[in-house]
Amino acid sequence: AAVAFVARKQLLCASVPLPPVLPPRELARVVPTNARPAEPLASPAGVGRIDLWAARPRRRCFHCHCRRGRRRRRSVSSAQGYEEPTVLAAETSFTVKEVEALYELYKKLSFSIFKDGLIHKEEFRLALFRNSKRENLFADRVFDLFDLKRNGVIEFGEFVRSLSIFHPKAPEADKTAFAFKLYDLRGTGCIEKEELREMVVALLDESDLRLSDSAVDEIVDNTFSQADSNGDGRIDPKEWKEFVKKNPASLRNMSLPYLQDITTSFPSFVMHLKVEDYNGVGK
Repeated sequence: AAVAFVARKQLLCASVPLPPVLPPRELARVVPTNARPAEPLASPAGVGRIDLWAARPRRRCFHCHCRRGRRRRRSVSSAQGYEEPTVLAAETSFTVKEVEALYELYKKLSFSIFKDGLIHKEEFRLALFRNSKRENLFADRVFDLFDLKRNGVIEFGEFVRSLSIFHPKAPEADKTAFAFKLYDLRGTGCIEKEELREMVVALLDESDLRLSDSAVDEIVDNTFSQADSNGDGRIDPKEWKEFVKKNPASLRNMSLPYLQDITTSFPSFVMHLKVEDYNGVGK
């Protein structure tokens, strides 16, 4: 059935119009040889499925009529994880045009290494660090939060919905909740000191900054002295919300200004296109 479907598409693009009915032998003289699949493709009754399809009346080809546009829309909508821009725009802070622009960006990312229309962790690292093999806790954690289905890849719908949290117009409550999950590495529902320390080190590494251990410990201790109001050594969601209200700068990196006009400029951290691929071969 898959081979038959491919052969149909090749036959539909043939510029030679076919008469309403042709026997298989005569059909072979009209249809280009490169459009005919390898035999056998005949049904149990001895009639070739591809021949029956090709024998249907076809007065037009894709090259001179609107069928080409119809064919393109059909291929886009069948992409893995694809969702209509109108649906995503209604559920996120993006407009329809911005979602359409994000799809172009998504295709560049999802075909940078594996070329399967899905963003893998290596492709995500490639976009962030120009190196698909560079492991970083921050990048891996963001990837895991974007991967809403927990299946190891990011589909287009997940990409748009998660990226919407970084839109300047996104609700502050969504940004606060996402930031809390980012630091809650173990998924326990609380942020512990060691988790915060690990994330601070990862964020510094992502920014190519190096601080001494004592400086990192001072950042962690200062944060806990302000956020851990009950002194139990952990930061729960309620304490985190109060901390964010008193320290709005803690959500500064949760807004990406370029997302407000994604149709004219893409986020800089995902536009590193001329980079080494997974095998280290320059593209």
